[in-house]
Amino acid sequence: MERSTFIALAALVCAAPLSAAAEAGTDAVIAGHLRYADGSPAAGIEVWQYRDNVGWYEITAADGSYTYEGGPGTYVTCAGGFDSATIEQCWDHIDQVVGTGRNATPVTVEAGETRDGIDFDLSRGGSISGRVVDAFAGTPIANRWVTVNLSDLVHTWPGQTYAYTDADGNYRVEGVPAGAWYVHVEVGGALVGQIWPGVECSELTCDFASAQPLEVGDEEDITGIDFELSPDVLIRGRVTDAASGQGLPGIEVNTYWIFELPFGSAVYTMTSASTDANGDYALYGFGVLESAETVYYVGTLGSAPHIDTAYPNVPFYDIHAVSNGTAFAFRHDTEVDGIDLALPLGAAISGTVRDAHTGATIADAYVSLFGADGNVMANVYTSAEGTYTTPAWYADTYYLDAGSSRGGCVVWLERPCPTGGFFDVDPTPLVLSAGELRTGIDFALDTEYILQSSFELDEPGITPAAPDRRNP
Repeated sequence: MERSTFIALAALVCAAPLSAAAEAGTDAVIAGHLRYADGSPAAGIEVWQYRDNVGWYEITAADGSYTYEGGPGTYVTCAGGFDSATIEQCWDHIDQVVGTGRNATPVTVEAGETRDGIDFDLSRGGSISGRVVDAFAGTPIANRWVTVNLSDLVHTWPGQTYAYTDADGNYRVEGVPAGAWYVHVEVGGALVGQIWPGVECSELTCDFASAQPLEVGDEEDITGIDFELSPDVLIRGRVTDAASGQGLPGIEVNTYWIFELPFGSAVYTMTSASTDANGDYALYGFGVLESAETVYYVGTLGSAPHIDTAYPNVPFYDIHAVSNGTAFAFRHDTEVDGIDLALPLGAAISGTVRDAHTGATIADAYVSLFGADGNVMANVYTSAEGTYTTPAWYADTYYLDAGSSRGGCVVWLERPCPTGGFFDVDPTPLVLSAGELRTGIDFALDTEYILQSSFELDEPGITPAAPDRRNP
């Protein structure tokens, strides 16, 4: 017998599918067929058995049949809805009314009994389709999940509430029950959701009185329900070279949110944009309520050989230092101009980390940047291709080391990582000039070697793992 998928409705747990027999015993059987209104079999549809706040489902076969094996008891049996592009129906042939809970005739099955004929005649329902566009950029919101909520002001349709747009921003939801529906679309991020036709939601509310319900008939396909979504906050400015005033193209500009933790702080990149050929950028942002204390910062990232800078012109190499810039509390539906950034010319280092034995590149290896005094300035981690670039900072003398969770630690050039003072291993200095991006500073890690710690071992012959340099 095929396995049933088991879902515990009362708990948020992740588990491998369990057989109905394993969960509830193998003494009772519920079986039937699913058909569409035209009599054709409904294949690949979930059929759910609910009992005591627990649900199991089977998938119908090519002929629309299903068989559930479980324990004796009383079940609510339902099929369709959600992602099946049909209207949910519970036995005995009761189409579900949204928002009212499941209205059904219970199915009682005794030990050793087979209840056959628990059949369903499903309606495919109607469909709604259209296009979703970024109103400011004038471009389609492509290849992305969008949320499509349908409401009659009393209930929210519980069926397919997500659609995936194609390359032109087109979406489609199916299995829509007949009725008059307000259609609300949102894509997340910093674009404001809308109710059709073109009524924006703001301050966490939607003005349904200004919207228009959409009449959907039985199995009716409605097209042209389009949405043009605008940014909640629009931040504009220009990024330039601090010395020449020339615009810098291709610079990443972000909004940052800093979350304070008991042991420090975490910095989150909220939204991103890149400068155009003239150094201009248009960055979307999130608005906050008047009563909110949430603040954001604006700054660049990865601008080497220019030095990353937070507004207003606060250079940094440690991302946490963006908090030294201006804290913004952007309100909903706001445009902010003139958030300009002048980046000093600095210097940076790049290279590749490889396995000394195989020559294979190592992803997620750390590379630490040390100042002339031997103190750590920043840690970066290699990409999937094993490459890294340090943050840019002013022209000076620097040192590097690299390591990996797989083992091995090397100070450039080909020195072992120190167990005492940093300069004990005679590291090779890297003297950088302004505007220099020093390339080819590569590392070969002996991943079969585990760094000997300077502390005394409890057991002879046991070598501790290399210390984690992610948080020096």
